[in-house]
Amino acid sequence: MPGNEGTKIYIGNLNFETTQESLKAAFEEFGDVTDCFIPSDYEGNPRGFAFIQMSEENAVSAIEGLNGVELEGRTLNVNKSLPKGTKSTPKRKYERERNVGEKQETYV
Repeated sequence: MPGNEGTKIYIGNLNFETTQESLKAAFEEFGDVTDCFIPSDYEGNPRGFAFIQMSEENAVSAIEGLNGVELEGRTLNVNKSLPKGTKSTPKRKYERERNVGEKQETYV
């Protein structure tokens, strides 16, 4: 991978037939791609996810523009990549209120 310039993006639910060229082309609509990597298993088969690296500004646009979009028959899951071993915090899909003494707290 070239230097650590820019932001790394995780792309999940990738079609196993997707090539680096076609993936890079989709992201280049949002700016210059500095790196594109599709991991493979020990037999050389794609693992169904990839990483793209681009400038922070373009990465934000690409994430907003491509998350949930269909590419080669699969709906992409596009997020900012987290450091290895880190898990994202789940987003709450509901609002819950809790009384704490005289205070009332709302969790979203």
